[in-house]
Amino acid sequence: MSTRTAPSNLTHGQKRLWFLHQMDPDDASYNIPLVLRLTGELSPASLRAAFEALVARHEALRSRFPAEDGNPAASVAEPGPVDVEFRDLRGDGDRLETLIADRTNRAFDLARGPLLRVSLFRTGDTEHVLCLVLHHIVADGWSLNVLRDELAAHYTAHLRGEDAGLPAPPAHPAGQEGEADEAQARESLAYWVPAGADR
Repeated sequence: MSTRTAPSNLTHGQKRLWFLHQMDPDDASYNIPLVLRLTGELSPASLRAAFEALVARHEALRSRFPAEDGNPAASVAEPGPVDVEFRDLRGDGDRLETLIADRTNRAFDLARGPLLRVSLFRTGDTEHVLCLVLHHIVADGWSLNVLRDELAAHYTAHLRGEDAGLPAPPAHPAGQEGEADEAQARESLAYWVPAGADR
């Protein structure tokens, strides 16, 4: 998968996370998990397509953070397939918590990526558990809620053979360090941060 240099520098927060990773590459403290129990019929093919649409939509989810002359740099991979792990745990549900803990507590390689990990565990005929894990260098709690909602929109659209019709997302406010355009910053906050949240 080809990559290109990211158009903007890393923020102070991203640089801090990068340096912490260099000191302890096996540390998973900055992994952000989202675990969802899903009930009803589910199409693994549509779920994979939804993740691929989501990752294609957001450059942050395709970002890598290699070193250049000992300093952190950023690159963005072109859109492509997303690895979604499927495990059938029917009759073996006791392993679920262990498997989720393993996916959540496994460190990412910031230089090579990808910086998201997707697992779908089937626990019954119409019961699944979705485990999504991202590194904090590309996501936070606010953006995770937005990504969850967009994933659902892409999934439903794929089932119907339609386009999700989502507007182009503004840059995440964490990536607008030094941004002088206050109107753009307000638009970004309105998109990524829920109303009433502590900003």
